[in-house]
Amino acid sequence: MRSNKPLRTGEQQPREDSSRKKIPREDWTQETGAATALVIGLLVFGLLAALSVAMWAVSAADQARAKTAADLAALAAADAHRGVISAGNPCALAATIAAKHESELTTCTLLVGEGATVRIVTKAHRSGWFKGWPLPAMQAESYAGPPTIEEAE
Repeated sequence: MRSNKPLRTGEQQPREDSSRKKIPREDWTQETGAATALVIGLLVFGLLAALSVAMWAVSAADQARAKTAADLAALAAADAHRGVISAGNPCALAATIAAKHESELTTCTLLVGEGATVRIVTKAHRSGWFKGWPLPAMQAESYAGPPTIEEAE
């Protein structure tokens, strides 16, 4: 409902919108701290996101370290098993190589048959900031044996 009173210069016709509540100006100064809670929530979310990215990066590095240790230990053990290098026990050599790469040799299997193949499984425990955290160790498996030579026709 609009009144039929004439408007003064610079005066606007008041709107009547029943869906909006009219808040008195003095109530706007009554801050309840909603922005503070929002900022704290965003900071906590950001910290959790950064922590999860850091954990993923350390996990990827630990997995790469375990795989590198398994590959190198398998190659050295296969060479020792075939007699290419005289290092004694192939599994002891594999354990030494894995230890130099901050990994632990969990399985060393010498497969007999066609060529001297070796199966190595290593485990790399957490490193960096997450060392000592109750997170599972990264495990990697690798096989190595004599090179295959194909005859040219």
